[in-house]
Amino acid sequence: MPRQEVAQSPVGSYIPGGVGCDPAKLGALPSEKAPSERERCAVASEEYRVRQAELREEALSNDLAEQNLLLTFGQSKIAFAQTIATALAFVAAAVAAVFAGLAARHAGASARADNIALKAMIRSAREARKDAAVQAERFSEQMEKSQELVAFTAKSANAMEHAATAMRRAGNAANRQADAAERALTSLERPFLVVEIVESGIEEAGGHTTYGATRYRFRNYGRSPAILTRRHFVLETGLEPPPPIDPKGPEGKKIVHGLIIGPGEGSQVYEAPRGLVLMSAIAARNEGRPRGAGGNIHFMGYVRYRDLMGGEYATGFCFIYNDGQFVIASPIEARMTEGDSYNYDRRLI
Repeated sequence: MPRQEVAQSPVGSYIPGGVGCDPAKLGALPSEKAPSERERCAVASEEYRVRQAELREEALSNDLAEQNLLLTFGQSKIAFAQTIATALAFVAAAVAAVFAGLAARHAGASARADNIALKAMIRSAREARKDAAVQAERFSEQMEKSQELVAFTAKSANAMEHAATAMRRAGNAANRQADAAERALTSLERPFLVVEIVESGIEEAGGHTTYGATRYRFRNYGRSPAILTRRHFVLETGLEPPPPIDPKGPEGKKIVHGLIIGPGEGSQVYEAPRGLVLMSAIAARNEGRPRGAGGNIHFMGYVRYRDLMGGEYATGFCFIYNDGQFVIASPIEARMTEGDSYNYDRRLI
């Protein structure tokens, strides 16, 4: 992808299939390549759209299931309250029956003066007692059934509550899985920058060593464009490399307008200034390789960049001069105690 300013590039949204699927890019392709590239971009766009739709449908289904369970649980509580009300009505009926028996006794006592009336009242009392016994037996049976119904309703309510909790947990797990899938998709499509040394700037001829400008560039081996925001380097000598540089620190040069590096493309070539003070002190060699002040030549630093989704990353690098070229320094060769503090790929945001 050609280098452009951020204001002229579509960095505000994600482009499925990579930056090569930009409509302007597709329109500029040769006629023999355009059909296959359009088909590839259409397939990538449809896959991305279908995946997003599936994620949204899963989250909506989980929410609806949770609401239905909560509604059913509320209805169970209402049924339980109705059962309690029925039991209270049965208690009131029992109390009424007791008062009826007392009234019958009082009527029998007042009718002793009249034998005919007394016999009639006795018969009425006997019948009332029989009816009361029947009613009491029926009421006892109904109370037993009501107690069983109350116990069953309570168990059902507990079971529904447990089911609602399980469904809520399942919904949360599904949401977490959807978030993880989305993060995995974003990580898979992210850019990935490495540093390439184009020219060391160190030349040996006739027993003399000259030190020119060290030239380097960044190359994107990821699947989406990288927007450079800051770069920093040091070129020093010593038995050990300089201390690790924090990519979140103030060091480095900010790239104000941003520089876009497309997938598989390289940046412009940068160069270290000529005649650095530390480089001018290098005057001796050891074992046939240029050395300075009894130490090694180190070229190290970092580059910060963003992707189209707002993520920010940092690539750290540390090279050591060896046999006429700069190579990535290993912890043993560079006498490092913290190898990953020099050569790394980190996500900052």
